[in-house]
Formats: sequence, C-alpha cells, structure tokens
Amino acid sequence: MVLQPIFYILAGAIVWIIVFRRRGERVFNNPEMKKKIFITTLVIVYILQPGIAKSTLQLFNCEDFGPTGDSQYYLVEDTDIKCWEPRHVSWTLALGIPALIIWVIIPSVLLIYLVIRRKFTRSKAFVQHYSFIFERYHDKAFYW
Repeated sequence: MVLQPIFYILAGAIVWIIVFRRRGERVFNNPEMKKKIFITTLVIVYILQPGIAKSTLQLFNCEDFGPTGDSQYYLVEDTDIKCWEPRHVSWTLALGIPALIIWVIIPSVLLIYLVIRRKFTRSKAFVQHYSFIFERYHDKAFYW
C-alpha cells in the first residue's frame, strides 16, 4: 500500500501524456501539462494519505499478548511476528521509516505551500485548482 500512490501518479501522468499527444499538443515543457499532473498528484495524495499513514503506523503497533510478566511484544496485524526481532526490524527499516518520512514530509510541504500562498488563495486560478483542499478553512486557521 505504501507504493500504491506512485503507481497511481505514474498512471495519471501517462493518461495526461496520451491526452496531450492526441490533442496534438507538445508534451514536454508544457506548463499546462505540468499543472494537470501536479493537480492529479495532489488529488491522489489527498485521497490515499490517511490510509497509507495508518498502514505505515501498523508496522510499529506492537502489543504484549503473553502472560503477565512476559515482555514479548507481537505485531498486532500479524501475531506470528515478534516485534523488534530481525524480521520485524528489516520490514520497519525497509518500509516503515521511509514511508513515515515520505508521508510526514509530503503533508508538511503542502502545509508550507498553503502558508506561503495563503495571500493568493482568493485568486480565481488558485481557487479553481486547489479549493477542494481548503475551501472550508477559515483565514485565521487555514492550516487546521
């Protein structure tokens, strides 16, 4: 599930390339196409981010299922896996940590973008493209 958005973003970009080619428009160095791909990426991330964040955090969700005094923690999603043993650590390092970084950085970048662009959020072009993200936010609490 962590890699799912990458496949969707690539599929969206391929669809836009096909659309622009069929129209006879140039594909590379086309600001309109870049904008379409950016908005497609934004929508995909906006829709998938909560589920991916939840799945990523499940890699760290360990619980003690043993008798009292036994400090063996097991992964809640798969109780056959003991937490912080080599198998769990390898999955955590290979997928968990990078996914946490990505899914914390992407929303942070979007927040910074909104902070920087908040003065321009009333422009027609900005509202047309990004209103689905912030239309219900108030000016004093645009980030919440």
